[in-house]
Amino acid sequence: MIEKAWSTPDESERKKICDEIWEMLHQEAPCIPLYDIVKVVAYRDNVSGFKPAPTMFDMELQYIEVK
Repeated sequence: MIEKAWSTPDESERKKICDEIWEMLHQEAPCIPLYDIVKVVAYRDNVSGFKPAPTMFDMELQYIEVK
């Protein structure tokens, strides 16, 4: 499939094949993260509605209140 993707002159067809390759890799060899980046976020008590951006693995963040 990789050879076919890189030898296909049509860009949209090549993208379709590459998407199929990624889907197959995801199904056959899923990624299991060994670590995640610790992301420290600090803000004042009067700030509301703020939500930090996700980490590199797009996981939910745990909130710990420090006083």
